[in-house]
Amino acid sequence: MKICFCAARESGSDAFRQRLQALDVEWVDAAAIATGGAWCDLCLLALPSSLEDSVVLIREYRQLLAEPLPLIVCGSWADSQSVSSLLAAGADDYLPVDLETQQLGLRLHIFSQQAAQRSATTVGGRLDDQIVRAQRLETLASLTGSIAHDYN
Repeated sequence: MKICFCAARESGSDAFRQRLQALDVEWVDAAAIATGGAWCDLCLLALPSSLEDSVVLIREYRQLLAEPLPLIVCGSWADSQSVSSLLAAGADDYLPVDLETQQLGLRLHIFSQQAAQRSATTVGGRLDDQIVRAQRLETLASLTGSIAHDYN
């Protein structure tokens, strides 16, 4: 699993970063993701301590990401109102920074699998749309050929 990890300057996420490094994941630079130069499964954003700053940061990252990557945010909030405002700002999921390494790895793996499944469903839907368009063009070509034959 490839993860793009970004931490706010004042997030104080050193212990969280150490737990992440203990997991068997591959890290991708956030700048490479923003320019479309690299691919990863999800973006993990460690938030600052201010809720207002965190909401602004989530919105900035949502616009910055070149592709619609799943955005998981990490913070120290425990109340549902704060977490709801983070999710409303554009985050796909929230992880508390005090999660143990094993729980963190499990949650990231589950979210990565769900994101891959959603992506596959989206691709399948696009392929179905392309098939329908191709069938319409084929029908139109057949009709045009019939009209041209009758005209001649």
